[in-house]
Amino acid sequence: MRRCRKEILLILLLILSIFIKSHFLFSVSLFFIAYILLLKILLKKGLENVGVKMRISSSNVIEGSKIRLNFQVQTFSFLPVVEILPQTPVFFISKGERNLTFSPIFNKEDEFEVELVAKRRGKYMLGRVKIRTYDPLGLVREERLIGEEKEVYVFPRIIKISRPRIPIKEPSFGIRVKEKIFEDYTSLVGVREYTGNEDLKKIHWKISAHTGKLMVKEFPPTAITTVTVLIEPFATRDRRNEEIFLNHISTITASLFNYFEFVKFRYGLWIIGKERIPEASGKEHLIRLLREISSFEDIKDIKFTEFLRKNWSTLRKLKNIILIKKTMDTHDLLDLMKRKNPSTFVSILLIPDFGFLFPWEKPHPYQPRETPEIDRIRRIKENIKRERINIMIIRGNDSIERFTYI
Repeated sequence: MRRCRKEILLILLLILSIFIKSHFLFSVSLFFIAYILLLKILLKKGLENVGVKMRISSSNVIEGSKIRLNFQVQTFSFLPVVEILPQTPVFFISKGERNLTFSPIFNKEDEFEVELVAKRRGKYMLGRVKIRTYDPLGLVREERLIGEEKEVYVFPRIIKISRPRIPIKEPSFGIRVKEKIFEDYTSLVGVREYTGNEDLKKIHWKISAHTGKLMVKEFPPTAITTVTVLIEPFATRDRRNEEIFLNHISTITASLFNYFEFVKFRYGLWIIGKERIPEASGKEHLIRLLREISSFEDIKDIKFTEFLRKNWSTLRKLKNIILIKKTMDTHDLLDLMKRKNPSTFVSILLIPDFGFLFPWEKPHPYQPRETPEIDRIRRIKENIKRERINIMIIRGNDSIERFTYI
């Protein structure tokens, strides 16, 4: 109805000109009605002969990073003006002009590029483009939606971790070691020059003094450490707090995966309510897990105790578990102690205030009150370390640097 206002107005003027017997008004109204109808047909036909191809710089980007859309427009008709309007989600912010307007030349290919910043993690569809044209007088406008949609994943922000403050069971002949990499520290195979990335504990001081250069010890590789990150995404029914919680746990999980890939661990993901992704390593595996925690889709609502009851046999086979939850009561903790393998190391990260402070954030001027559940867990967490369960509680005013070395 809104798009036909001009036509309705002109028809009313035409009817009025008949009643008042104005030949001039009748001629003008008739001329513009014919002009609009003819231009509508011509512009609609012209848009059908406009081809637009769009290329996306990457189907995987990290939150806060840029993504480029490249457009190739070819026109096989004579159109006065063509406007290209990329159909992008609201969380993709344009760095410059979002819409492209140009005067096409017949059978000539024009190329344009739009730069966007992905502001929120998730799975999005990009590729649809609206092309629009209008006449020189601005009375007629036609548009058409074309293009094939493609999936684009925006990964959570990744914090560079040098070492997480979590105990991990190392497969060095059953000996638990302080360093978190896949080497057998019980035997030395040689030395090499220090590059700046190694732990200072690996420096061979005697040989360094003899050669005049810092030299580090080299150890033979042994079985690779495996770690499973277990996430309970059900924190609240409040949409805003739920989104805050998912943003924080996705960021810390993505950062852990990035660290595990760097140190060559085998790592897996188990979101409560979804199928477990077994432990592996490599770039493709890392991208698969990052995609999984970008959107948190198709998750069944299941209680933690029910999850333990159904999957206890699989849990007992895992060597290292990092459990990320909002809160935990003593009943859940006792149930976990009963069902886990006595040799399995379990690190529990509790985020009772839905989030924490990132390294670039400043503390809030308040501290939320601690719940009775968290207070009880805090009192007993030191006593259960002998059960190979380590609990870390990160409050809303605590920095993530308490959990990791950054």
